[in-house]
Amino acid sequence: MFVIVRCPKCKRRSRFKVSSNITRSPDGRTIVKAADPATFCPYCGNAILLPIRRVRGNPKGTGAHYARKIRRFSATHQLCLIILNIAKAYTLESGMTLTQIWLKARDFCLDAGLKVRAKGTLTGRLSELLALGLVESAPNIIDLRDRDTMTMRHREPPRWYLTPHGIPNQYAPPLLEH
Repeated sequence: MFVIVRCPKCKRRSRFKVSSNITRSPDGRTIVKAADPATFCPYCGNAILLPIRRVRGNPKGTGAHYARKIRRFSATHQLCLIILNIAKAYTLESGMTLTQIWLKARDFCLDAGLKVRAKGTLTGRLSELLALGLVESAPNIIDLRDRDTMTMRHREPPRWYLTPHGIPNQYAPPLLEH
């Protein structure tokens, strides 16, 4: 990977190759180890800190990273939980794909005279519920389609279902005794 950085001393731009042997500095930037000649400006010899490329803090499939900041559920959060409860989606086998959830939600909203939510809106709310541990999504097997653009796709459509924390107590399936 190549990075173009402006030298703070001579103000000239230089192109550097960032290798895998990088260490992080305390100020949130990275500096390549001194053995790598790409850390010095080719014009004035000044040591240069290279900017880091941020990596996701949470891997794909673990839900929204900000979910713990949610203080109350919106109408769309409640709609997702209602649809999964009505369909009795308590296991992977009885789970629903996103399209199935959206179609049920659309019918539910039209019958109740509510605003029909977009499919992308439901995806975001399901991701937040996933991070809170109320729903699960499986399978989470993701293939990298294009390395240059980092395009990723699921091998098969993920199925959404409620966890024991997302099922109201009166509807919870009985726990198996060992």
